[in-house]
Amino acid sequence: MKVFSITEKYVPQRGGMDEIPLMILIPVIIVIIIIVIIVVLYIIYYTTKTKTTEKNALLIKNIYNTLKKYNVCYLSGAIIFEDFNNNLFNLLTHDEISNEDCLIKSNPSKFKKPKTHFTYTHKDVLENTEVKTDECLSFNKTNKLEIHFDDINYLCDLNTKDELKDKKNKVTKRILLYYRFKHNNKSYLFFKLENHGMNDPKHILSFIASVLNIKETTSYDVRNEYAKYKPNYINTSKTKDIEFYKKFSSDNNLTFNSNIIDYYDNKLRTGNELFIPEDIKNILIKQ
Repeated sequence: MKVFSITEKYVPQRGGMDEIPLMILIPVIIVIIIIVIIVVLYIIYYTTKTKTTEKNALLIKNIYNTLKKYNVCYLSGAIIFEDFNNNLFNLLTHDEISNEDCLIKSNPSKFKKPKTHFTYTHKDVLENTEVKTDECLSFNKTNKLEIHFDDINYLCDLNTKDELKDKKNKVTKRILLYYRFKHNNKSYLFFKLENHGMNDPKHILSFIASVLNIKETTSYDVRNEYAKYKPNYINTSKTKDIEFYKKFSSDNNLTFNSNIIDYYDNKLRTGNELFIPEDIKNILIKQ
């Protein structure tokens, strides 16, 4: 064994622990710390959000169970709620968005040259020159208008026995996209269930598939806000909707007002989306 003098420089032998360079050790430690931080943040997020997402998932199921009962359930499309008192918006939003974030813009929105996938896929609603949009729709805040929850399958057949369910109606929903807008100083709420978030590339692919009409078919109507669906609304969905309004109103001691429906169809309808008047909405969200 070689003995080094005090004046000689020590050179470690091959195969010893001294061979592990700091340039490898330090990145490994940093990665471990990052993983620990992510896990901790996930646990905090999950434990604080569980009650909120469970409550919203239950609300969604209750709404769609009722729609199924009245023969206006669907697995693809949107609902526009009258939300004059903002109780549905507040019920969904909780404390995630402040009132300052959600002030209604004073000028009508015009997204003629959309800058994001979000504004493009919903341009039929947002380009309505009589509509004023929510400040929540600014590009850096739209993700706050998504509610993620555990997968819901067979949305229109939740109470159907498993052996009677048609597999083509299994369509999974795991995200609620919603936003608020105003017309004639009254608040409305856009409400749409999605498979993927707005920032997820799969959502874009799904949108392209719907435009090309290559999406999977189900036993239920498509109720999208896209303009291409509007011409056939009277011949396809309107009769069902009127029956729904009348029967629901009768069952819940409400007065059916056809003027409200006509006003929406003439002023705000962009496709064949389902419209829910204020009095019906108030009962739906309390069930």
